Amino acid sequence: MMRKRMCLLFALLLMITTLTISGCKIGQDSAKDIATKIKEANSKIKSFTATVESTVSFGNESQKMVMKQWVKSPNLMRMEIEVPGMGQMLFVSDGKKAWSYEKRTNTVTVFDFKGEETPEILGNSDDFAKAITEFIAENDIEVMGAQKVAGRDCYEIKLNPKEGSDAIFGKMKMWMDKETFMPLKIDIYEDEELIASTIYKDLKYNVDIPQDTFRFKIPAGAKVINADDFMPKDMTLEEAKKSVDFTLYTPADLPKGIKLGNVQKIDIGGGAMINISYLVDGEENLHITQMKKDPNAPPMPDAEEIKINGNDGKIVSMNEFTAVQWEQNGTTIIVEGALDKETILRIAKSMK
Repeated sequence: MMRKRMCLLFALLLMITTLTISGCKIGQDSAKDIATKIKEANSKIKSFTATVESTVSFGNESQKMVMKQWVKSPNLMRMEIEVPGMGQMLFVSDGKKAWSYEKRTNTVTVFDFKGEETPEILGNSDDFAKAITEFIAENDIEVMGAQKVAGRDCYEIKLNPKEGSDAIFGKMKMWMDKETFMPLKIDIYEDEELIASTIYKDLKYNVDIPQDTFRFKIPAGAKVINADDFMPKDMTLEEAKKSVDFTLYTPADLPKGIKLGNVQKIDIGGGAMINISYLVDGEENLHITQMKKDPNAPPMPDAEEIKINGNDGKIVSMNEFTAVQWEQNGTTIIVEGALDKETILRIAKSMK
């Protein structure tokens, strides 16, 4: 999802730039030409370093995350992150392996790409053409002006999802580098209120980054986890029910047109999680996730209290997305999707 979002951001800026400079209307027929221009502009970035600050608001509370980032084409990355409530985390990729390290628990998760290099971090345009057509179809776009961010000349762009669209984002403002098309500042709104903001600082392009930056040595005494052991496993509903030590529920009342997609089991720590995906108009826009009740699980932020089948629960709606969570006979159930609140509640109350 993150990669898709980055592609969408790059594509949006080039579309705006073309509209501003040429005054012509961009349609689906020009998507390939635009993708080529994106690749040409983005290929100027061989490496960069930056400090990225992100702030997310939950009601009257806000959390700030600071990340230092080193990126080198085609597939090298290092991120040092200070995460609220979790302390310091580190992610390093050398193109063949990647390591995620949590200092608080001295735990390392290893991702082995089995001899295949990771996809290019910079300069890949495979998804750009599709992203452009999605933006045109789903959003109203307005160029607000030009400003400097991180010392770079940027376009200030306002993005509003069209009514009934499946836009990934809600209302947004973005400041995009005129030369490289990187998003250097992103503000996300809900009902005109700023709920998330990300900004790049101390940004430097095409710098000489030592190769040692992208090497990682596992700390002494660290717990090592192989990420392959936690990859989702496809199975049937009946297989999923037999593979877990908690009751697995399914909805008895699905609105017309919603069909079962796939069922996956994910091993997490000492337990397991089952995710059931449903197709809404051909897209996986409904997910039901279940796991054994965890008394230490964090509460759903900024949520409204609700009753589901006589059980205490929480519900939150944001930018045409609704999620509800509750405990039912020792099982934690989360129903979420790009559906209205009434439909999500209807499905949740039918879980048997």
